[in-house]
Amino acid sequence: MKNFKDSGIEWLGEIPEHWEIKPLKAVFNQRNEQNTNLKLHTILSLIKDIGVVPYEEKGNIGNKSKEDLQSYKIARINDLVLNKMNAVIGSLGVSAYNGLVSPIYLVFYINSPKYLMSYYSYLFQIKNVQKFLKIYAYGIMEIRESIDYLDFKKMSLPVPPPKEQEQIANFLDEKCEKIDLLIEKTEKQIKLIKEYKTTLINQAVCGRINL
Repeated sequence: MKNFKDSGIEWLGEIPEHWEIKPLKAVFNQRNEQNTNLKLHTILSLIKDIGVVPYEEKGNIGNKSKEDLQSYKIARINDLVLNKMNAVIGSLGVSAYNGLVSPIYLVFYINSPKYLMSYYSYLFQIKNVQKFLKIYAYGIMEIRESIDYLDFKKMSLPVPPPKEQEQIANFLDEKCEKIDLLIEKTEKQIKLIKEYKTTLINQAVCGRINL
């Protein structure tokens, strides 16, 4: 049976006694790599509660892309990307692509085997964590607040042993995949039921059903 201790973190509560607490700057490095030599040409976007996707897949939401590719910041595979102005509502995620993001985004990477992005990717999906990011935001209007990196890098994070980080991430990969498949199946069933409802109304109103 595990022994627990108070983490001292508002959104986290108790954690296993052998886990550590470290500031974000000890786990993540900030990537400030500019696309000055046009190294990359794939533009990426952040979508709320979805994460990082190629720009052409985002649809008609968000800002339009810029023509000057040198003005973008580079994000690489397995980088954590946050929209400084919308991270508190879920506009963040781990990139599966080498590409370009808005210069207002924050981009982080991990270069130590002690920390696994797969674990921290799930951690930043927690709604309480996203809401907590608001304490690092500044601005005149709430809807235009932006995360201040100088404060954000001090954010306290749980640090399980690497083996446990891997176990947690693998457990969630398996469970979330099953849940996503169930959601997809349910959405298809809902669509079919709605189509049946529409057809039923049409047939009845047009007198094609024997009552």
